[in-house]
Amino acid sequence: MMTFVGASLYSAFVQTHASEILKVVAGSVTLLTALGQALAKANLKFYLLWQRIWIMLHGSETAIWRFGLRVDGDLGSNVLEDFAQSAKSSLEQWHPEIHSCSDSSLRMKVDRTIHLHAQLEHAAFSEDGVSHFLVRSDELEVPYASARAKIEQCIVPLLGIIARQWPGAEHSTMFEVSFRKKNPFFAFFVAHLDPKQVTQFNLVFHPAAITRDGTDRVVVTQNSLHIDAGTTESFAQLSKAFILMSSEIASVTNL
Repeated sequence: MMTFVGASLYSAFVQTHASEILKVVAGSVTLLTALGQALAKANLKFYLLWQRIWIMLHGSETAIWRFGLRVDGDLGSNVLEDFAQSAKSSLEQWHPEIHSCSDSSLRMKVDRTIHLHAQLEHAAFSEDGVSHFLVRSDELEVPYASARAKIEQCIVPLLGIIARQWPGAEHSTMFEVSFRKKNPFFAFFVAHLDPKQVTQFNLVFHPAAITRDGTDRVVVTQNSLHIDAGTTESFAQLSKAFILMSSEIASVTNL
């Protein structure tokens, strides 16, 4: 709109053929942009296409990611030591480095961008009387252009390897994204949800339509995104659906 106004003023004061062409071009761009925004609000498929274009144009912009996995149950007496030994062999494609290890915590560098902190809460000290082993990442900065590759090629395989170390225990995953300015897709969720789904300006989803698991939860705000998933498979589906606006997000209208 500002371009169109500027071109109109320039055309009014400078009566040339070039100024008229500039005015027409600016007007066309303004109208097409307004039409695109209107269609994006009315048509879900067009919105998804619009946002893919946005991601392509803003591929270098970054967000801050954190992720983690919690294992609940009797995991043995040497959980951290076993995890450290297992990591050296199971994660060898990333050449992990153990920075520190004690009876209750461990710090590890997986690759250049991913650093993990593992903690053990013994059953005797937990509120529910069950041991909890939590592996969480430090903050990592991820650009939009490489978000899908980071999820599919690194984070999901990494969490899967950790979860398979204790196949009989219960697992849950966590994923949190903090946007530099604001969540660029927040308007989409507001436009396609009923007012009852907005709680204290947070959009709370239980996206069983995507993962078939009613215990999964996604909270979307103007500045962040938080995912709690019961399995690494659900984690993979939800992270790509809500961060990369994949086709699965279409099911959000049926929540």
